[in-house]
Amino acid sequence: MAKNELEVIVDEKRALEILHSKSGNASETIRAIHSIRAFHLVEQLGQNLRIAKHRFFGDFVNIPSSIKSAFIHKDGKEFISLDIKACHPTLLHCLYEGETEIEREEAKKHAKWLAVDFYRKLLQVFSRTMHNTNYRPFIPTERSVVKDQFIKALNSEEFKSEKLRVSKIGGALWDFYRRQFPEQFKRLRKAIESNKDLYVANSGKICVGVGLMALELKVMLPVYLELIKRGLWFIPAHDGLTVEKAGAAIAKKLTEESLGKVVGQGVVTLETWLDKKPITL
Repeated sequence: MAKNELEVIVDEKRALEILHSKSGNASETIRAIHSIRAFHLVEQLGQNLRIAKHRFFGDFVNIPSSIKSAFIHKDGKEFISLDIKACHPTLLHCLYEGETEIEREEAKKHAKWLAVDFYRKLLQVFSRTMHNTNYRPFIPTERSVVKDQFIKALNSEEFKSEKLRVSKIGGALWDFYRRQFPEQFKRLRKAIESNKDLYVANSGKICVGVGLMALELKVMLPVYLELIKRGLWFIPAHDGLTVEKAGAAIAKKLTEESLGKVVGQGVVTLETWLDKKPITL
């Protein structure tokens, strides 16, 4: 494994000041403390790539966004975050096998949603279709709510057939989504039935999100290993990474290539580490 020169330093005083300014969030405080400790302990890049239950795991990925301003490059270089846009819906696209004309047409429709802004498209179609129905009280008004509820539905540990015991908004969205893409839902049920171990959460219950983590791993592992091979410093995340700006272009290219091989398509976005401003290279 390539040597990690520990390009990031943390201003512990700044981090603790931010934490002390908040109240009642013990979980975030614990995550922050572990994140700070990680920067002192990890000296080799390969040690950042611990894997548990088909997912990357480590203190680096737990850095709360509220204290990111305390983590800086030792030479003042800019950090760039890379993410797979609409990661969960993108990974669900893998389920299509195109055995029938109906499935192929549905896959094209799903691909078109992914090519634009998936969650905004879901909100638009859901709002237009459900405006004059009993679902009207559960129509979200913001894209962020759609994304949050969609992911919560996928990560629900009570997935059984088409029923999910989540919020009314989440339940309505998921019900609508599966009716928009019934062939994908059939494939999902088949995938779970044929490989239940892959979709079992630590609680022992079925969780779609757990199975999708295995696909995340399949996409991102080749990217991480190639960056290590090239000696490029990065911080791994579940569905992306953070790199110095100089390494952003190659990281984006590698991720897009891996998405093409595993999923067939996918959009990779770049933004600044601290203020999350979109950038293009």
